[in-house]
Amino acid sequence: AARADIAGQSSRMLPASDANPMLGLLEDIQRAVRRADPTKPVTKALPMSATALRSFMVGKPLAIRAIAHLAFRTASRVDDVVRLRPCDVTMTPHGLLVCFKTTKPNQEGKSRADHRIVVPDPHPDILLHLRSQSRSKTLFQKQHKHQLRALLWQHPPPLGEVEKWQAQDPQNRVRSRYTLHSFKRGAAAIAWQAVVDRKISLQDLLLLLKHQDVATALEYCPCPLTAARAAGTSAAALTAI
Repeated sequence: AARADIAGQSSRMLPASDANPMLGLLEDIQRAVRRADPTKPVTKALPMSATALRSFMVGKPLAIRAIAHLAFRTASRVDDVVRLRPCDVTMTPHGLLVCFKTTKPNQEGKSRADHRIVVPDPHPDILLHLRSQSRSKTLFQKQHKHQLRALLWQHPPPLGEVEKWQAQDPQNRVRSRYTLHSFKRGAAAIAWQAVVDRKISLQDLLLLLKHQDVATALEYCPCPLTAARAAGTSAAALTAI
């Protein structure tokens, strides 16, 4: 069901560019090489699954639940969600339209501006919080972010969850607790698998994750084999004999 949610969101996003996908490939490769350091393992956030998210929500304040839902459903950083204003979120016949005016710059200092995504069936917690903040300048306060961070750290992951993700990427380290980045990591893991299953395209993946190139999106792939399978799936129609 979670994969269907992600795929449904991708199909409702703005149309992908008709530009040649090979343009900028050299720049993407150079960017990936600059980021790579084989001598130093990367510590990654523990991805949060849809099941773990439902467990985490139990007994949490409304604002916390709304941030978590929005971050997961839009595959966004918590910082970007907390900056949202009431005017950035609009209910449409197709679902909840969320407009991120700016997102965190990548390591080259480039930010993705004016990114829009429609959440087809927003959770009631999101809508309830939006109504309660309709006259406010912002949807969330900075203390909500700090409160969410503390609650995530206190929430233990399911038994065997850390070991499962660590086994998929033994070269790097996976944190033993959930962090603010776990929502986007979890949504990204679902989206990468959806590419493998041919439910969405690589272009859909980039739109969902708000990334300008595949090199950045690869950092959010939970498993090297999944990335290789996604590449093979994307090329299958072109290389079939």
